[in-house]
Amino acid sequence: MSLPNTIKAIGAKDVESWENPVDLEFKPRKFNQDDVLVKIQSCGVCGSDLHAVSGAWASYEGHQVVGHEVVGKVEKVGPNVTEFKVGDIVGVGAAIGSCGECKSCKNNNEQYCAKLIHTYAMPHWKSDNWVTQGGYASHIIAEENFVFHIPKNLPLDVAGPLMCGGLTVFSPLWRSLNGDGKGKTVGIIGIGGLGHLAIKFAKALGAKVVAFSRSNSKRDDALELGADEYVATGIDVDWTSKYEREFDVILNCASSFTDIKYENFFKLMDVQGNFITVGAPPSDESLKLHAFQLLLSGASMSGSLIGSKKECSIMLDLCAKEKIYPVIEKLPMSVENVKNAWSRVGKSDVRYRFVLTDIEEYFENK
Repeated sequence: MSLPNTIKAIGAKDVESWENPVDLEFKPRKFNQDDVLVKIQSCGVCGSDLHAVSGAWASYEGHQVVGHEVVGKVEKVGPNVTEFKVGDIVGVGAAIGSCGECKSCKNNNEQYCAKLIHTYAMPHWKSDNWVTQGGYASHIIAEENFVFHIPKNLPLDVAGPLMCGGLTVFSPLWRSLNGDGKGKTVGIIGIGGLGHLAIKFAKALGAKVVAFSRSNSKRDDALELGADEYVATGIDVDWTSKYEREFDVILNCASSFTDIKYENFFKLMDVQGNFITVGAPPSDESLKLHAFQLLLSGASMSGSLIGSKKECSIMLDLCAKEKIYPVIEKLPMSVENVKNAWSRVGKSDVRYRFVLTDIEEYFENK
């Protein structure tokens, strides 16, 4: 099958008017030998979409289409593609390509490639610096190594948020626990789009899980999701003393670095415990610590970016087997629903991920 002449999408006409998305059309980028063309059926709405389209991370010129939690059907494969065939149901996440030659790419760390190509808002250096456009669209093109088979027994409406939100928390948990959380204690900061999945994964891997949030508003949810204990840091008394030196891993899923005293969490770290941050706040926010907060327990602080293809396959198989699904709210694709989703994500008014559905039908009628 040939490439479509135009890709239809919903996005921002420009950064100044981002709050009022519009229908768009644009030419697809050059199709390379390792590429896969996916006709999109659904796409999750990630907090990163809002940061990018609003210019909170960086400004941009011209239109921008976001979305990197894609599920769809393969329509075309390049001559070098061996893993996929036309008709396969697949997912695409927050990256669509890398150099394929560096140390990271050759050691299941392709998401850390210095030449990583993000799914949207980035010049595609393999395709004439075409600025990448995301999954609120009729089609997307990604390299084979950044396309993932969706297990047949995994419901497609929940698969999209696993491509970014799920993989973003699964990878650091899988690595820091060496795939087995038995006998370990894991803390999850922030019970939202990332945190609710982090609770499910940490529990599925066998760890004791403690959820942290500022108020009691998400206590019932966190315990229902699988947390063994819950701490409201703005209300509970002496929680730092209660949990001193208890945690092997703390995963920070908060979307903001303001109003949280992160130094308190380092009092909870066991010797050589690992504090990992996966939240990506606006570019003007910083996480600040004094050196002694690391020195006194030998704790380490690290970050994590999405995950490898190998980890994504492990995650998807686990989700299918154990029925680990994100909590979603479905919105049929439309300009009004994209606008509504962006507005509500900005207000943290979602439990816990939006999924744009009926995308194929929407664009076929345009």
